[in-house]
Amino acid sequence: ACHFQRGRSIRTSTGMNATQFQIATRALRGVAGSLSVIGATLIIGTFIAYKSIRTVPRFMLVNLAMADLVTAISFLPDINEDTMCKIQAGFRIFGLNSAVFWTTAIPLYMFIAFMLLKPYNKVTVVVVFVFCWIVPLTIALWLGLGRHLGRRVDPTQSCFITNLNATPSGDWDSYNGGNNTTCVFSWQHNYPIIMGYLVWNYLSFFLLPTLYIALKCRIWRLKVKLMETKSGVLRLTQEVDQKLILLPLLYFVLRVGTCIFLILFSSLCAKLHEWPVQLLILLVQFLEPLQGFVNGMVFVVFTRSIQTKVRLSLSCVRQDLDGHIDNFESTTSVNSDRQFTIAVH
Repeated sequence: ACHFQRGRSIRTSTGMNATQFQIATRALRGVAGSLSVIGATLIIGTFIAYKSIRTVPRFMLVNLAMADLVTAISFLPDINEDTMCKIQAGFRIFGLNSAVFWTTAIPLYMFIAFMLLKPYNKVTVVVVFVFCWIVPLTIALWLGLGRHLGRRVDPTQSCFITNLNATPSGDWDSYNGGNNTTCVFSWQHNYPIIMGYLVWNYLSFFLLPTLYIALKCRIWRLKVKLMETKSGVLRLTQEVDQKLILLPLLYFVLRVGTCIFLILFSSLCAKLHEWPVQLLILLVQFLEPLQGFVNGMVFVVFTRSIQTKVRLSLSCVRQDLDGHIDNFESTTSVNSDRQFTIAVH
């Protein structure tokens, strides 16, 4: 049997014990969070460094990177103190929900822009900006003031929206790996995690493919006009980076696992001693904070214009370093010749 209980370390016959599992979970979250910090920093840094790429969709992508940065930082430390754990959970839910809203806002803005045939709509940008930051902040404050943030009672022991009001059969703090064990999860008592996190994710899972299909259909209909006029629509399509369409698809892959795990946990808790279930949970814990890294790779590595600018910058830096090295070597050589001449005389 496997007992995932605070303060216990009981080895199972088929999988990791509680201590090993929590160490593995924290390590994977730390690695994924560190990678996301790098990816988000790449997006923000390139947007600041290169003025020519500062378009409205990329500005929205920078805001998404900021949300990913908040999320990644909240996954880096593992805080045991209760008050700090609640603060960490607040930042985590704020960053995760902000990333949900900004990921949905990017294709939504592109669709509205194509419908209006305007590359920039100030009112739309302002409304999206306020909504994508204020609503997640309001949700985090509601959860915090309602005392719904803290350490979850599950094998991950993560700082998130708590499930302490669940009504299990038996001791909720222990997860028995026996075949007769059942965990009854009461959704009636877990409305905070539904309204504070799950509902926004599942809504985005519906909106993203809908917006993506509608956007592709709109682009297809405008293709003939684009070829004929080469005017405002052409400028619009030049501004809309096709790589941004890939981000919602990758977002779905990274987030769907967490939502499924939170729903199916009541049926999985009796099998936590098994390696497949443990590996599934570890994979979910690794993918959830990884969005910042994936976005950074798509934006920087797989976007040709950004690649060109980064390579030029790196080549310039290398040339400057080579020049400084050459000057240093020539100066050193002159000084050595002078010292040798003085010594001879």
